[in-house]
Amino acid sequence: MSHKRKVLQGSASNIVRVFLSMLVSLVLPPFLVHRMPPPEYSAWVLILQLSAYVNLLDFGLQTAIGKFVAEYDATNRHEASHGIVSTSFTILAVAATIACAAIAVMVWGVPKLFHQMPGALVPEVRVALFAVGLSTALALPFSTFLSTFVGLQQYVFPTAVATVSRVGSAAALIVLLLMHGSLVQLALVMAAFNVAAAVTQFLGWRRLLKARVAF
Repeated sequence: MSHKRKVLQGSASNIVRVFLSMLVSLVLPPFLVHRMPPPEYSAWVLILQLSAYVNLLDFGLQTAIGKFVAEYDATNRHEASHGIVSTSFTILAVAATIACAAIAVMVWGVPKLFHQMPGALVPEVRVALFAVGLSTALALPFSTFLSTFVGLQQYVFPTAVATVSRVGSAAALIVLLLMHGSLVQLALVMAAFNVAAAVTQFLGWRRLLKARVAF
């Protein structure tokens, strides 16, 4: 692939991701606001926000992985490239373990953290926070594999994963809202997409690795 084509492909990938983020941000919130009671909507926002904190444990490793994989690939240092991927996965796996423990503490402390939450909503919030938070933590180490594609300047697969994950999860949530789905059901759908995206990243990386070895 020519340098010009790689640059254009990378630019197009970033544009698609930004467009999808904007589209989901414009379409999904109105359904959440109008289809969920205020207490449940507030709880859902809190669940997503608390789960998003897990990604802070990335420590910027995704950017570093892409940088070093690109550098090692350019100099044909494939063993070093494999080493950085393996080390990064291990570090993020440890971070994910810490995140799981933090999520467990937050699930246990929901009534203490949110005093104004209706008591009847606490059990649902606990289950929903556990599902979304745990799936986000489990998916954290698998971001290593997606960064590998970026480092090798292969942008189609990461863009496809992001597209299916964001659009698919948003569409599924909208359908559930139209069917008057519960907070727990929304959380389980979100968790399922998180896990599916993580597994897809790993399988895509394995396929890429086999193709490069065969080549």
